[in-house]
Amino acid sequence: MDDVITTAKTVPIDFDVAGARFSFLDPDASVAAETLEGFVYEPATTALLARLLSHGAPTFLDVGAHYGYFTCFASALNPAARVLAFEPGGKHFPVLEANIALNGIGAEPLKLALSTEAGKVPFTDRTMKPKPGHEVEYIETVAFDDYASRRGIRADVVKIDVHGAEGLVLGGMARTLRERVGHVLMEVHAEHILVGYDHAGIMAMLRDAGFHLYECARFRRTERPDLVPLEGDAYEAMVTPARWTEEQVKTERMVLASRAPFTF
Repeated sequence: MDDVITTAKTVPIDFDVAGARFSFLDPDASVAAETLEGFVYEPATTALLARLLSHGAPTFLDVGAHYGYFTCFASALNPAARVLAFEPGGKHFPVLEANIALNGIGAEPLKLALSTEAGKVPFTDRTMKPKPGHEVEYIETVAFDDYASRRGIRADVVKIDVHGAEGLVLGGMARTLRERVGHVLMEVHAEHILVGYDHAGIMAMLRDAGFHLYECARFRRTERPDLVPLEGDAYEAMVTPARWTEEQVKTERMVLASRAPFTF
């Protein structure tokens, strides 16, 4: 097994979440560190994905897959789903591959970052934002619209957690968002980590693609999603960094973009 895993001397954690059973390697306990006592990892996100992916044969994009928690969850929940896991990080990708192999699932691991264009960019500590003192690697980027056209991919549900590059991801999949995607679940990060787009630009791309927008409030702290329509003052509070609370800056915010009005 990859040195990243063996060095950590870790053993798989067994999950049974929303009827999905899978094993999961978490060598540096980064998933465990963000899981509150008494909850599963990002319980509201998990509940929403369970609703969106449990029927039919959807194509699910796990963008910023990290070690593959949601990749494994989606594949175990619905074996008929096509799951593509995008993770560019050199330390994280081998663990993602190992978790897919461990569970014997058909998810496809892709060592790529989604962005507005193809190329190579510096990457440090899971972000494209330069971080002095951190090790830098150069990762490969692709625009999803171009990549999907070449490979015949028609995405239905997209989860995005890319530590500030969410605008770049959306910018490279504008056609896909307009023509196909039914739902986007996106972690939105604080202003200081954003790359290429501000909050207003990020939300505008989703609005322009025809989505209804909701914030999933307290997504790390509640099992039943609390969806707040992003309209009027709620929308202004989302796109105005000065109105973010200290906790929102620290723990990020979760946005659900839905093609049709959505209730849970």
